[in-house]
Amino acid sequence: MHRLRSLSHLPWHMGQDIKLRNRTEVGFISLWVTVSVQR
Repeated sequence: MHRLRSLSHLPWHMGQDIKLRNRTEVGFISLWVTVSVQR
């Protein structure tokens, strides 16, 4: 029963990880664009 619950929780956790990673990449890209424009 406990194993089933953790398995059903796994996809949500992976989704959160992907969201966080995408947000970090977008932050890096916008930062790089800002630096490129200032040069």
